[in-house]
Amino acid sequence: MPTYTYKCKGGTTTDVVRPMKDIDVPPDNGCESCGSKDIERTITIDPKSKNFVLNGGGWHNDCYTSTRSRN
Repeated sequence: MPTYTYKCKGGTTTDVVRPMKDIDVPPDNGCESCGSKDIERTITIDPKSKNFVLNGGGWHNDCYTSTRSRN
């Protein structure tokens, strides 16, 4: 499942693992640091390529960047 990053007004980030259908569902407990429920999902941009960065694992990571058996 994908990992989504949320940021509170204080600047603390909280990662949440959710299915794609729940992309906009914030963490159940709010911010890990202050507990605030006033948080929003962020998108990380790679400064070199100017593309967004996928967090966590997923099919690409599982299929192309990890070692797997070829049975």
